Amino acid sequence: MDEAIDAFIDERFGPPSNDLHVEINTIMRHSAQAIAALLAQDPTALDSVEWRALEWAFAEAFNGLGFTTRLTPPSNDGGKDLILGCEVSAGVRTYVVEIKHWVCGKKVGPDVVEKLLRVVVRGGREGGLILATSGFSPTATEALISLESRGLYGASREGVFTLCRLYASGGGGLLTPQDIWAELTNQASRDA
Repeated sequence: MDEAIDAFIDERFGPPSNDLHVEINTIMRHSAQAIAALLAQDPTALDSVEWRALEWAFAEAFNGLGFTTRLTPPSNDGGKDLILGCEVSAGVRTYVVEIKHWVCGKKVGPDVVEKLLRVVVRGGREGGLILATSGFSPTATEALISLESRGLYGASREGVFTLCRLYASGGGGLLTPQDIWAELTNQASRDA
């Protein structure tokens, strides 16, 4: 039965085109690159960006900074929005990034921090970063400070803009992904 349906659809509309998928993906990537560049120039644009578009923009920014980047599905992502990888002399290091873009002003609580810690530990990742555009509650900030030694960091708006500025400037030219990660987590330590 499925073959008959597929044959009917192919006859009526033509076979599915991979070219269309590639074209749509290219458009999405260009849009994400433009959003990241815009945020580097005009931070006030952040509140006008829809949450999934922001995830795409951050994925493109990390990718443009030399990380291998995987954007997870929009729901049921297991507590991580991006999975980053970078090569170092000892192999590949992996990190996870959780993005919380709540324009209503809600602050990230300790439950999000705890969930990301579990994701980092269970996944055997080197670290994790929460990018929270509306900041962190005091208890979440305390939790993040206590977990920095385990490689868990949180950055609010300034960390978001640091990421976008590094991307827009080409990463400063000679910075490796490991240098970029260090810069972002140092910013996160000051920012959370």
